[in-house]
Amino acid sequence: MKRLLIFCLLSVFSFAQGQNLNMTLLGQLPYTQTLNDIWGYADGNGNEYALVGAQNGFSIVDVTNSANPVKKAYIGGVCSTWRDVKVWGDKAYVTHDSPNCSPGNPSDGLLIVDLSDIATNSNPAYWNYFPTWNGQTLTTAHNLYIDENGICYLFGANIGVGGALLLDCTVNDTAPPVIGIYNEYYLHDGMVRGDTLWGGAIYQGEMVAIDVSNPSAIGSAMGSVSTPDVFSHNAWVSQDGSHVFTVDEVSGAYVAAYDVTDLSNITEVDRVQPEPNNGVIPHNAYVKGQFIYTSWYRSGILIHDATYPYNVIRVGQYDSSPLSGGGFNGAWGAYPFAPSGNIYVSDMEQGLFVLGYTPQQACYLEGTITDAATSAPIATSQVELLTSGISEGANLSGFYATGTPNAGTYFAVYSAPGYTSDTISVTLANGVLTTQNASLSPLGSTSLDGSVVDSNGTALSRVTVVMSNGFNTYTETTNANGQVTFSPLFYGTYNVSAGAWGYRTECTSIVVDANTSSITLDLEPGYYDDFSFDFGWSNLSTVSTGIWERAVPEGTTYNGAPFNPDVDVQGDCLDQAYVTGNDAGSGAGWDDVDEGFTTLRSPQMNLNGYTDPYLSVYHWFANAGGSGTPNDTMILFLNDGAATYELDRFDQSMPQSQWIQTSYRILDCTNNLSTVQFRAYVADLVSTGGHFVEAGIDQFEVVDSASSSIGPGEELDLGISVYPNPAMEQLTVAIGDRGISLDFDIVDISGRNLGSYSIEKGNVKHIIDVKGLESGIYFIRTQSGQTIRWVKI
Repeated sequence: MKRLLIFCLLSVFSFAQGQNLNMTLLGQLPYTQTLNDIWGYADGNGNEYALVGAQNGFSIVDVTNSANPVKKAYIGGVCSTWRDVKVWGDKAYVTHDSPNCSPGNPSDGLLIVDLSDIATNSNPAYWNYFPTWNGQTLTTAHNLYIDENGICYLFGANIGVGGALLLDCTVNDTAPPVIGIYNEYYLHDGMVRGDTLWGGAIYQGEMVAIDVSNPSAIGSAMGSVSTPDVFSHNAWVSQDGSHVFTVDEVSGAYVAAYDVTDLSNITEVDRVQPEPNNGVIPHNAYVKGQFIYTSWYRSGILIHDATYPYNVIRVGQYDSSPLSGGGFNGAWGAYPFAPSGNIYVSDMEQGLFVLGYTPQQACYLEGTITDAATSAPIATSQVELLTSGISEGANLSGFYATGTPNAGTYFAVYSAPGYTSDTISVTLANGVLTTQNASLSPLGSTSLDGSVVDSNGTALSRVTVVMSNGFNTYTETTNANGQVTFSPLFYGTYNVSAGAWGYRTECTSIVVDANTSSITLDLEPGYYDDFSFDFGWSNLSTVSTGIWERAVPEGTTYNGAPFNPDVDVQGDCLDQAYVTGNDAGSGAGWDDVDEGFTTLRSPQMNLNGYTDPYLSVYHWFANAGGSGTPNDTMILFLNDGAATYELDRFDQSMPQSQWIQTSYRILDCTNNLSTVQFRAYVADLVSTGGHFVEAGIDQFEVVDSASSSIGPGEELDLGISVYPNPAMEQLTVAIGDRGISLDFDIVDISGRNLGSYSIEKGNVKHIIDVKGLESGIYFIRTQSGQTIRWVKI
C-alpha cells in the first residue's frame, strides 16, 4: 500500500476568539456537572431531543421549544470523563470509557435507552448490556457509531486491541449480538458508510479505510494516510464518498481534507484551522451536505463549506467557551442533524447550547499566479484579501484557492519573493466561484558581499549571518577572511543579523537595490545570546519530554493562563528562546518536564578581561496542575570549573508565566573567571502529584560594570544612602547635607539610563516609585561618577 501525503493548499484565517459568525443562540441549559458528547433524536411527531452525555450519567433534554430546553430524563451511571451517544430506531446507545472518577472500576456496559415514549415518560426503560467476544466481556468503549444498516461499531473497547466490535441492532435492539471484530489497530473513533469503515488509528497517527462487507472476516486496512499532527482522532466521509475529513486531537491541529477515490493513494487536498498559533484543539468533525461541523473545544463550534474540498472555507462559528487557546475545555460535541436545522452543542463547563444556523455557501476565489516574463507558475506566491485577515499560498503549479464567508468587493494582493506585488479588485458573491489569475513582474537582483569585523576592524571567521525579507531567509557563514556572499539577492528591504559566541549579536536592516554591493557588520566583544543563533549550548537530562530546546516558542495554556511561552523576549534580533519542550500537542503537560530534570549549559566563558562582571538573563517558570500544591523547581547556577554556585531558585510561590529579568554579580560567587559556565536546572519531582512544569531562558548576557561607568562600591563622601535595599515598591535616595543639591540617575547593569532625578537644596531625600522595574541589580549614579548598588525585588 502506498502512503502519500501531498500538501497542496494551506488556508490561513485570522478570526478573533469569542467572535461569532452566522450563528445565533436559541437556548441554553446549564449543568452542575461536566458534559461530554452529544447526539439527537426526533420522534416523528415534531418533537426533538438532545441526548447529552455527562460525567455521571446520561441526560435527555426536550429542545422542541429551542428557547426553553427542558431536562426530560436522566439516567445516572458510573463516573467517567468520556461518554458517547448514537441512535438506532427509537433506541439510544451510550458508551463510557474508563470510570476514572468512580472507585472500584465499575461498569455500565453498553447502556441502551428506550426513547419510543419519551414525550410522555420521564422514566424511560433502559438496559445495561455486556456483550462478550472470545471470552472477554465488554466493560468500556471510547466511542460508537451505528451505520445505515443497523450495525453498531464500538471503538476503543476493552475487547481485543480496542479496534471495532460489531453488533447487529436489527436482530435484537436491546441485546444486539456480536457479529465481528476489527482487531488490527486501536481505533479512537470512526464512522461507516456502505461497506467501508473510516477510522482514527490514533496511536499510529493514521486515518484508515477498512472493508467491513464481511463482518466475520475483517482484514487489514485497505488504505491509510498519516494525518497532519499524527494523532488521528475522528474521520467523516463526504456526502458523495469522494473525500474524508479528519481531525487530530492536539493543540493547533486542523480539519484536513483527503481525496479517497484511490485508496492506494489517499491524498491531502486542504487543511484549515480557526486561528493560527492560537493552540486551540479540534475534537469531532461531522459532515452534513457540503458542510463540516466541528466541535473545536475552546473555540466552540465551527462550520466549514467543503463544496470544493480543496478549498475548505469557514462560514459559521459560535464560541460557547469564555476560555481560549489550548486546553480540554469548551465544546466537546456538536450535533448538526436535527430535522429543524438547529444545532446542539455540549460545552463541558457551560452546558447545552441550542444554536440556529441557516446554511450559507462561501464566496470562492481561485486562479493561477504566473511569471509575467515567462508565464511559468510561481510556486512561492500567495494572495491576501485585504481587511479580511485571509491569505493563501499557491501550490507547485501556481494554483491558489481561497474564499470568504462574506460577499463584497475586496482588494486581492498577489505577491512572491523576487517579484513586484500586484493588487487587483475582485467582487465575490456567496455560492459563486470567481476565477482571478495574476501575473507578477520579476524584481531585479544583485550580488551582495558582506564583511564581519570586531571593534578593532579585525575580520571574524565562522560568524553566522542571516538575511530575511519576509519571504525568504538566507543564511551564510563567514570564511577565514570574515567574508560572505549572498547571490542572487532580490531587491528589497532585508533584516540582517550576525552573531558568534564571545560577541554581541548585531541586527540591522538594509535596502538592497542596484546601488548596493556590500555591507560591513561590526561585532562588539562580549558574551550575549538571544538565541537567534545556535552557539552550542548543551543539555543534560534524565527526562524524555520537556528537554531544553532552542526554538520559536509554541505556547500552551493552563486554565486559560499562559504556561509554555508563546513568544520570546521582545526587542532582540530574532524570535528564538530556549524552552523546556516545544511541542504544544494537546496543551500544558504534553511536552513539559516529567519525572526528572533537564539542565541547560552555556558554552564556557573567559571573563578575565572583565573588572566586575554581571550576568543578566530572562527566565520563564510555570508550575501548576496535578494534585496538591505544585512543588517543582527551577534553579540558576554558575560554575567556575571547580565549584558550582546557586544564583537563584524559583518555585510556584513566585511570579509565574512571564519573562522576568534577573541580574547577578559574578564576583559574589567566584574570583575564578577563566572558565565560567551558566546553567539552568529544571526538575519535576518524581511521583509527587503529577504537576506540570515549564521553563524558558532568553536574552542571556554578561556585562562589565566598569565599562558602563558603574563601580562596585558605595561612594559615601556626600553622605548618600539608599533604602530599603533591596527595594520592592519604593526606593529612597537620601543625602546628609541640606545645603547641597544632588542630580543622579538610575541605571541598569549595562549602563542604560532608566531615569534622572534631583534633590534640591533644603531637601534631604527623594522617593522613587520602582514598581515598574524588573527584578534585578541597579545603580544610583551621580554626575560625579559615584555609584551605589541596589537591588529591586
